[in-house]
Amino acid sequence: MMTGIDANIKPTVAAGVKFWQKCQMDTDAVLAVVKARLKELGMSAKDASLKAVGNDALIANMGRRRYGSPTLENLMALARALDLELYFGPPRRADMLEPPPAIDTRVGGQDFNLIARYNVNVSAGPGLVPVSETEDGHLAFSKTWLRDNGINPARAGIVRVQGDSMAPTIPDGALVLVHGAEDQVQHSGIYAFSRAGHSYVKRLTPLGRGADGRMVGLAIVSDNPSTQPEVLIGAALNELRIVGRVRCAMISL
Repeated sequence: MMTGIDANIKPTVAAGVKFWQKCQMDTDAVLAVVKARLKELGMSAKDASLKAVGNDALIANMGRRRYGSPTLENLMALARALDLELYFGPPRRADMLEPPPAIDTRVGGQDFNLIARYNVNVSAGPGLVPVSETEDGHLAFSKTWLRDNGINPARAGIVRVQGDSMAPTIPDGALVLVHGAEDQVQHSGIYAFSRAGHSYVKRLTPLGRGADGRMVGLAIVSDNPSTQPEVLIGAALNELRIVGRVRCAMISL
């Protein structure tokens, strides 16, 4: 379940200090949400901390007064690692609200989530214009597998890939599971994204970050060596809207 963090942020009047440094946060309230989410995912605090910032003590230090409140950057990283929403307060857009709960089922004593398959294709080649995004049935995934891979079933969907530019990793006609909660390119991976009204599945690789932590460039790479990579720099990065990260591919043999 997508859980929002309302950090109970109370602005002070200290002048000449960065916004986050001007805020006093109820760390205990945030820590309670984090611990509840760890329990849902079956993940340890150390593993979550490592996944977020590469330091296994992040969550442990949040409960120690001498370390003070965590930085905004660390909270954002932790929220991404745990699929939590970092939320300050109203107003909120409709697309930021909690998604509907995943559909559960039980087969042979095992628990599964049913993930919707959408009647839309994405391109591994020159790009496709989506015609419709209606649901076209569901596929069952083990709850244990989804949890172990950090996938929120309420934020996941299945679409078909057309084209061979991502072959052999993703062949033409394969179904892919797209995790919509991973809509920021933090590390190299295969993502579904839209650009100029067309939809794609490609490997995206960040090309360094500036002092503000933002990407300065992004490589769009096809696994098929016959397709040349493309590099976006600066304002060109705004052309992309990341739909989510591709977490698995299903093919017919």
